[in-house]
Amino acid sequence: FLKEYKKVIRYRREKTLSLLQGSGVFEVFPPDGGFYLVLKPKLSRNKTSDEEVLRILKEKNVLLHPGSFYDFKTDDFLVISFLQEEETLTEGLTRLISFYS
Repeated sequence: FLKEYKKVIRYRREKTLSLLQGSGVFEVFPPDGGFYLVLKPKLSRNKTSDEEVLRILKEKNVLLHPGSFYDFKTDDFLVISFLQEEETLTEGLTRLISFYS
């Protein structure tokens, strides 16, 4: 089980990194461990991360964590998990990228 689980998680991590880094709309900070990626949109929308994640949820139906949950020094970071099933993950990332494109 563990060997297969690690393989799946590694694949989802790499897919997430590839899609987000390839989009050109985020600065992406890969995880050192865990199941979350930290993102910083390159285009500032002059909103707090709390306001931004609510807007993304309402407009794109994608759930993120605001950077404020993680005590970042500035308020322009977003945090996303890559544990979802592949289809859900791909669709959510596509919607997130379109929000900033």
